Amino acid sequence: VVRDLDVSLTEMRKVSDESLESLKRYQDISFDVAGSIGTTAKQIQASTADYMRLGYNLNTSKELAKDANIYANVGDMDIDTATEHMISSIQAWKSEFGNEIEASAAIIDRYNEIGNNFAITSADIGSAMERSAAALKEGGNTLNEALGLITAGNIIQQDANTTSNALKILSLRIRGAKADLEDMGEETDGLVSSTSKMRGEIKALTGVDIMLNENTFKSTAQIIQELGAIWQNLDDVSQAATLEKIAGKNRASTVSG
Repeated sequence: VVRDLDVSLTEMRKVSDESLESLKRYQDISFDVAGSIGTTAKQIQASTADYMRLGYNLNTSKELAKDANIYANVGDMDIDTATEHMISSIQAWKSEFGNEIEASAAIIDRYNEIGNNFAITSADIGSAMERSAAALKEGGNTLNEALGLITAGNIIQQDANTTSNALKILSLRIRGAKADLEDMGEETDGLVSSTSKMRGEIKALTGVDIMLNENTFKSTAQIIQELGAIWQNLDDVSQAATLEKIAGKNRASTVSG
């Protein structure tokens, strides 16, 4: 145990400008923090080091580490996985909140609330966000909109990974991000060459405008909601053509759900 704690201290020293005395004081405190949330001081310290490695100071890192360990317990996963989930989510959605600590607390609360009330676990939400958060954020979605898309998609698919990948592709295709799609190994057949062309083709097929104005896309969630509202009024040909344009051949069935 002493050796493990020495390793944790060494890791924190590697990634922090804090003094040795300051880190030792934090080690002492970490035992009380760990006891209050049902984990170990070693896990608290390891997670703290992960956040400090990203450039956060000790005060911020220790709060984020505490949240990550709470999330690990709630989601029944190991701390490394929980920390990875939280890091990607905080990086994507921190701009909606006052700071990273507020973002972390809000994210955990919302993941837990959804996991308790819908057919998706907190761990699956975090996993889906890790894969798709950046693309969904770039797609103009708020945290709640992204959570809504993931939760609704998972009700149909019962597979968070499939759902998150499809949503990521959907967001990228609507914006014509060909290079990003090719880097992911996704097919780009039928992907339009310009925003104006995509806008015109989708509007001609469905009557839905994917743009708020000439320079701003609607969020992915808003586009899906507007398409869903008129979907049953479209003939089979229009539905198939629309799905192929916004989701691609490989993801069309997932998005249609």
